[in-house]
Amino acid sequence: DMTTGETRYLTQDKADWRTFVENAVVSPDGERLAYSFFKDRGDDLFLVNLDGTGLRTLWKRTAPGDTATVGGWTPDGKSVVFLWMPEKQPARVGVVDVGTGQTRMLAPIKSGAAVNISLSPDGRYVALLTRLGSGGAGQANEIVLFDLRTEQETPLAAYPGENRDLVFTPDSSALLFVSNRRGERDLYAIRL
Repeated sequence: DMTTGETRYLTQDKADWRTFVENAVVSPDGERLAYSFFKDRGDDLFLVNLDGTGLRTLWKRTAPGDTATVGGWTPDGKSVVFLWMPEKQPARVGVVDVGTGQTRMLAPIKSGAAVNISLSPDGRYVALLTRLGSGGAGQANEIVLFDLRTEQETPLAAYPGENRDLVFTPDSSALLFVSNRRGERDLYAIRL
């Protein structure tokens, strides 16, 4: 709590280098937190109230080795958009209703192995970071805009370098990202 300085633990599992919380996103009303929890070689999605109560599974992976990452909440706070990365299939964007748990999987991502996601504040698009080759850090990747209504992909930025840290502006009119395309990491913006 920034006002009181109090630290409150929201998850109960003990994390270590093999089990950890990632990609936590606060709901629009500021009351809940959706997050990915990596354990046993994959991620499941969880939901918890910010007072630490109400912890529950939001989405469970379908196979060992599958991973998922939270992209954001829809503006109405009724759904969480996430990226599902199955071990042996193309990645897909999923939308899970936080009230019912019903999940809708959208079209497979065609632009490469998607590894990160960011939801626009207006809830219309997700920006995806996709790998263009094999390898680890510093590999070439591309930024793709995925329309949640039409399920169409539009390449935004391709470069044989490292693009990362996708963030939409509050009015959803531009996407900010970090890239080393000129040798050093710099901040870039793409108008949408």
